Amino acid sequence: MIDQRHYMITLMAVFLSLSIGIFIGNALLGNDLVISQQREVIERLQQNYYELQGEHHCLQDRLFGLQVWEETKADLEQVLLCLIKNKGDLKARVAIVNTCGEDLKGGLPAYLRECGVDVGIIGTVSTSFNPHNENLMVALREGGYIDPGTDAGEEWLKLVRYFASAVTGIKGGDFLAFLAAEGLITITGEPLSEVDIVLFLGNSTAERLQRIEELDYPLLEAWKEEGIRIIAAERMDPRSSPELYRAKGVSTIAHLNTLAGRLSLLYLLSNDIEEHFGCGNNEDPPLPLKWLLEQGKGE
Repeated sequence: MIDQRHYMITLMAVFLSLSIGIFIGNALLGNDLVISQQREVIERLQQNYYELQGEHHCLQDRLFGLQVWEETKADLEQVLLCLIKNKGDLKARVAIVNTCGEDLKGGLPAYLRECGVDVGIIGTVSTSFNPHNENLMVALREGGYIDPGTDAGEEWLKLVRYFASAVTGIKGGDFLAFLAAEGLITITGEPLSEVDIVLFLGNSTAERLQRIEELDYPLLEAWKEEGIRIIAAERMDPRSSPELYRAKGVSTIAHLNTLAGRLSLLYLLSNDIEEHFGCGNNEDPPLPLKWLLEQGKGE
């Protein structure tokens, strides 16, 4: 009995020792794992910190470059304009139509006039000018601009064509006055007769697809039917799809709010061709480099 007790005590002691050893071993091994993982996390954080620090320095350099560019681009623009103006004024007669809702920042009309462009009417179209505005359609019927029995779709296309002709001085001056009085367009200047080019300020982002279908496309088609050249231009936006306008067979500028875009505009105004300019994700060249180099050559 005593031997059996001794055996049981010894066996229990062995299991207890084994259990304590396993517990201590697991504890020690667990700490090693935690320490190892902590070391890996610290190393990754250090690596990320160094990468972010490098990106920060790179962004600082780019920001400094942009600041220098902003400070000097006006002077550079004046130099380039002098070179272009020395070759003679552009002599183009232009109407500006804006359907994108953005104001003409940067003195675009004055910029064009300085280069010899005869800028006539500047028309900014309100978003209220659309085929879903029942009050507009009623007012136009009462004013005799559309026939009451005409199909709604045909009514709208007729109105858009009438507006297209009015801003290019072909007909419909009273129609412009009506639209302005209704707050549907904002007019600056007077329509020119025999307009050479319409500078169409649009926006080809996905959010405007319906507006493009309902207003932009019919306007472009109407001007093309009248034999008027069109330059469709917009502000630089990575969401834009200038090929939407290009599909209508017009020249496009996808970065009009930049110096490169303005120089591209002067090039298109002085050459009766269809070309396309952009930057960023756009595959089109940012500016007509060959033409600009020719402007700087001596006579």
